[in-house]
Amino acid sequence: GALTNSVRLTLAFSIHRGVLSQDSGSRREDLPRHRSRLVPQSILSAGRTLNVLHADDDPMNLRVVEEILSAFGHNAVTASSGAEALAHLGQQVFDVVLMDIHMPGMSGIEVVERLRASSGPERDVPVIALTADVMTRRPEEYLALGFNDFVSKPILVSGLIAAIVRAATTSIITAGGQISRTA
Repeated sequence: GALTNSVRLTLAFSIHRGVLSQDSGSRREDLPRHRSRLVPQSILSAGRTLNVLHADDDPMNLRVVEEILSAFGHNAVTASSGAEALAHLGQQVFDVVLMDIHMPGMSGIEVVERLRASSGPERDVPVIALTADVMTRRPEEYLALGFNDFVSKPILVSGLIAAIVRAATTSIITAGGQISRTA
């Protein structure tokens, strides 16, 4: 509604002016030198550039997250639908997937169900649920659905980066009980 459009306009204006987040007070060009003002140094310790797939049907959300990832030195690949996300996952290796829950055609939940049911190596990629709908499900419910973490919208830079680093540096236990990934 009107509030969502207002938030989007604020984010668009902030990106245009070079500001990444209301919670940081930092401008984009200041980020590489002053990341510790945004996020504790321990959270930034992924230790490498991550390849992150972000699936969202909203172009503004894709742009905002791409700017955030870029500012922290990570590579972003975007998908505007669930089907496009699955296609990317079948062709490229990702360290983390950011998945919008409410997308037309195929929801983020459906994408994760199909991903986890697949037989390829991509089935174990960490997937973080992104949603503004915090009233329908609790974060624990997303974990039960096959997601590895949850970030609510509007996205705070510190929360997003912390979730990405947690997902990229934590072992994932498969349904069979085997550790399939460590960073």
